[in-house]
Formats: sequence, structure tokens, C-alpha cells
Amino acid sequence: MLLVWVELAAAADLPVGPTQTYTSIADAVGAASNGDVVVVDAGTYVEPAIQVGGKSLTIRSADGPGTVFVEASAGAPWYRMNGNSSLVLEGLDIDALGQRRIVTGMNGDLTVIDSVLSNGSAVGDGGLIEVGGTVTITGSRLEGGTATGNGGLLRASAATTITDSELIGGTAVQGSAIAITAGALVISGTRIADNTGTTGTVYCDTPAGCSLTGVAFEGNQAGRGAAVSFVRSAAHVLDGTTLCANTGTGGLVDVLAGSLSMDGLILFDNTVDTGGLAFSAGTTSTLVNAHLVANTASVSAAALDVRGDLTLTNAVVAYNLQPDAAITVAAGGSMLGAYNVYWQNDVFGINQQTSATEFIADPLLVGATRGTCDFTQLGPYSNSPIIDGGDPALTDLDGTRSDIGAFGTSTPIPPVDPVDPIDDDMDGVQIPADCDDANPDVFPGAVEIPCNGIDEDCDTNNTPDDSDFDGDGVSVCQLDCDDGNPAVFPGNPEVQCNGLDDDCDPGTIDDGDLDGDGVSQCQLDCDDGNPAVFPGAAEVRCTGVDEDCDPSTPDDVDEDGDGVSQCQLDCDDQVATVFPGAAEVPYDGIDQDCSGQDLVDVDGDGAPISRDCNDEDPLIKPSSMDIPGDGIDQDCTGFDAETTLVGRYGLRCGCSGTGGAASPVLLLLGLVLARRRR
Repeated sequence: MLLVWVELAAAADLPVGPTQTYTSIADAVGAASNGDVVVVDAGTYVEPAIQVGGKSLTIRSADGPGTVFVEASAGAPWYRMNGNSSLVLEGLDIDALGQRRIVTGMNGDLTVIDSVLSNGSAVGDGGLIEVGGTVTITGSRLEGGTATGNGGLLRASAATTITDSELIGGTAVQGSAIAITAGALVISGTRIADNTGTTGTVYCDTPAGCSLTGVAFEGNQAGRGAAVSFVRSAAHVLDGTTLCANTGTGGLVDVLAGSLSMDGLILFDNTVDTGGLAFSAGTTSTLVNAHLVANTASVSAAALDVRGDLTLTNAVVAYNLQPDAAITVAAGGSMLGAYNVYWQNDVFGINQQTSATEFIADPLLVGATRGTCDFTQLGPYSNSPIIDGGDPALTDLDGTRSDIGAFGTSTPIPPVDPVDPIDDDMDGVQIPADCDDANPDVFPGAVEIPCNGIDEDCDTNNTPDDSDFDGDGVSVCQLDCDDGNPAVFPGNPEVQCNGLDDDCDPGTIDDGDLDGDGVSQCQLDCDDGNPAVFPGAAEVRCTGVDEDCDPSTPDDVDEDGDGVSQCQLDCDDQVATVFPGAAEVPYDGIDQDCSGQDLVDVDGDGAPISRDCNDEDPLIKPSSMDIPGDGIDQDCTGFDAETTLVGRYGLRCGCSGTGGAASPVLLLLGLVLARRRR
């Protein structure tokens, strides 16, 4: 005892400040002896790296927190403890400017009181702090630490206690806020927010176990364990803890080994792929008094992924969202549930038989608004079935039978007084069941009037005021006449004869009989503008119209293939040599050119071959004048005409049709001479 007193008596205060004995913290530390206190006046100090041997020192603000600002310039860690030493930082604001770790020491103990340590960086572990001795942090904030290894803010390997502090903005592979490998970790009354890593915001890899009480996890991101990863087999505790707006692929609380006891847990508005709380095979967990509310999963199990053994008591499991056919509570292991209430989890949400004490009911919470992290709204109305509805073997702080949910617990979560329901519009339905307590026409069970912008029956899921169920981009209130068919909406092209009003416009009919012939377009009327045209009508040749709508009964044909159809006046469409314009063969009794008769007057003199003795000469025909004595039978009498001339003196000149032909000139000359003699 005497030796201890002598050592304490020998301790001294070393003042630091512009007018003090020492103008820098580094100078005072260099001059200090074991047990000394470096007292720093208000101000900003740019300090180099400090390396200390086996000394135990305290560096304290002379004027209280928020008055001493230390900028740790580039280089090695700002404060390095060597050997068995210790360091107390009190009331200091130390900024590593993103260039270094602030405190390191393999065997040193560290205490941080009412201080801010920020913007640390380390290649390896511990972005702000890496020490091998005990760590005690009280009323302080660790913010903005980056480690390429583990422990974005703190890497610990001995007993660590953190109380009433904040751990913010750490980045690391494992333990973006804290990674601990040995010694017990105890955290209470602390906010852990906005940390980012691969596994575990708090990475509990110690066989001594981790105990977290009254801790708030908010806005953290990790692949697994966006709140905590319990890695080692130990007895872990997570009481009075809230988790909101955290994001992870696996469980936000990820129990890989050991056992976990939870009392008074709020899991609210977190997003995961699967398993808000994930319990691996071989683990044993108990959860009493919990709110598992309004969480979202992209794959399955928005609330619980149970593969180990879980006892769940007094839990509200409500308003969780996951894909269709997914579940809210996936129990692959042994799950024993009692006095739990389930409500509106898209589906019922649990894949095993529930106990007789569990039920589906509206917990009548004041609210569950995503994006707020306002836990007070999760409290119940005074007429809620969760009040005094919990395990009768448990009691609340007021000594009554336990409530279902987080607020009936004896853990540090503040109790929430129930809110009396209200019916301001006097419609007989109280808040929260009445979704608009200022409108007496709005209450559950009211008639839903679509397209007026009001949810009359307070059921937007089943009876929406407007909808686009078929996803065609046009809602019912935008006059989609069939909201169950994405191919039907105003403006869509009308497809005829499919039985649908594709464009929601009766003016563009699906079928019609515009010509009134009794046969519609969809009954294969091929011309609905002509009442004489319809299937079954008599086909009229050569009208240019398909009267019977049957191409097999054509309007015109060319059966003999001579290039001239019947409607082009082919008078014999069975003979290819007979058509208008064909070469006429005379006297064969066939009308090849469809002129109406066979050609029997080749020379065109009006006398047919039956009377025309020469049908190749138009001057020869029965009606022609025969020129006597020319040797030609012009009149078809069978002989040439003969002329006898008698002169004054009785001279005669005779010509016969059989004699030689007399010269017409001589004949005329004879006539002339005879006339003169007279």
C-alpha cells in the first residue's frame, strides 16, 4: 500500500498550451513519467507521431470535452504504446485526417472518455484503434475509420467495454465497426450506425462471448451480420436492442455458433435477401418480447431464418414483405413458439405448425412507417390485443401480465404507454382501423367507390381506388376496360374477330355487318360494304365481284388456257384455238374468232361460198355483170356472156361464152361503127 501511495504521490500534471511549459502534446508526453497526466488547454494542436515506452499516461482536456482539437499529421500511428503500458484519453477531439491510425499498442490498455476519435486509416486491422490490452470507451464517438483488414474503427484482442458511445462510419472486411478475437465484449447504451463491410458490423470472434444491451444499429451494410456476427461458440446476449434501416444479404443478426439470448428486440424496416435474424444449424437461441415489423426480403424470410433451435415468445411479426410464395419465418430447425401474433406479412409467414397460443390478429400499432426509424409509433393502441396478451408466466414492469412485443420487457428499451383509440368523425370505427378519422364515409367495410381518390373501405390491397393489375400502363381510372388483360387498353390497336374490345372503344367494333346482308365480317363476309356479297351468295360470272366469298367459284375463267377468258367473250372456252381474235378457218363450220359465224365469204363480196363461184375475187358473184367475151364468168352462170353485132350490110360478129374471148375494145369499136352507119 505504501508503494502505491508513493507512486501516486509522484505523479505530476504536465500543462500544455501556447503559454504553458509545453506547447505540444508530444513534448509533454516525452517528458512525462509513468502515471503523469498531460493537461491540455483549449485550442488546436498539430501533432506528430508519439511513441511511448512502458509508461502509463493520461492526456486530458483542461477545459472539458469539445475544447481540444488534435490533428495527427502524416506518418506512423499518432500514439504507439510499447511494452506494458496504458493510455487514458479524456475530453479530446483527435482527427487522423485519413492518413493514420490514432492509437496502437500490442500490450497496452486504452481508456477513452468523452472524446472523439475520427478519420483513421490503416493497412491491416484497426482503422482508428488496434490494441492488445483492455479497451474501455465511455461517452465517446469513434467515427470514420478504414481498415483493409478487420475492425474499421476498433480491433481488440482483450476485454472491451463500450458504454454510452457512438460507433459510426467504419469500413473493413470483418467488423466494420468492431472486430474482437479474445476477451469479453460488453456494449451498452451505444449507437452503431452507417458502417460498411463484408461480414459483421460487430464481428464477435471471441470465445469469451459478446453481450450487447441497449444498442441501436442503424444504416449499417454487410453481406452477413449487418448488425452482429456471432462467430465463436459462447453464450452471447443481445438485449434491449433496436435494428432499423440496415441492409444485408444474410441475417442482420447472424448466429454462426454458440447460444444467443435476446430480450426486448426491435427489428424494424431492414432490408435483406433472406433472414433478418439468422440462426445456423447447431445454435440455440431464445427471443422474448420482440417487434419484427415492416422488414423486406428479396428472396425469403424477412424476419427469421431458423436453422438451429429457437424459442420465440411474445413476438409481434407484422407487415413484413417478401416475394410471392416466400415466407416471413423460415423454420428449418426446431422452433418453439408461444404467445406470438402474426399480421399482414404478405402471406401467413411461417412454414411449420404454430402453437395454440399463437394467433393471427391486427396488433393495432400506432404506425409502422418505413423510412422513419421512429420506434414510438410501434407502440399499441389501448384496445390492442397485444396488451396483456403475452405469456402469463412473465410480467411487465408494472407487474401485470406481459404484453406481446418489445415494450413489455424489463430491458432498457423505454416502455411505451398505450395510446387511446380515437373516433373523431363519429363513424363508429376508431383509429387505427379507421384510415381517415376526419371523414365519416371512410372506414373498414364502407363501399369502395373507384376513381375518386379516396380509400373508402381502408383496404388498398384488395379494393384499390384505382389499379393497373394487368401492368399495361393504363389504370382502371384511365378507362382501361379490362384491367385483367394487358392487351386491352385505350389506344391499343383493335384486332378484329378476337372477341375483345382491344382499344376500349365500342366505335371500333370487333365484328360488324355494315352492309346488312345478315353475314358479319367475322362470319367471313369478304365485302361488308356490299350486301350482294357474302358466303353462300350465288356467284354471278363476269361481274368482277366474288359474290360467294369463295375463290374456288371464280368470277371469270380461262379453262382452255388460250389467254382469253369467258368474260373476255371466248365463245368456246373448251377449245384453245377458238377465241376473239383467233385466225378464222373458212368453210370448216367452226367460228374460230367468235364473230358469231364461220367464215364463208372470204372475198367479202356478200356472196357466200355456196353461191359464189369464186370466193377469192369480190368482182365475181351471182349479182355481178358478166362481161361478154372476156372468158370470165363474172355472174357465176357457168359460162361467159356472148354478143352478136349486125352491121348495115348484114355483117355479123358473134361471141360466145365458150368461144375465144373477144376483145372488149373490138366489141366497143364495132358498136361505135354500127352507130355511125345508122
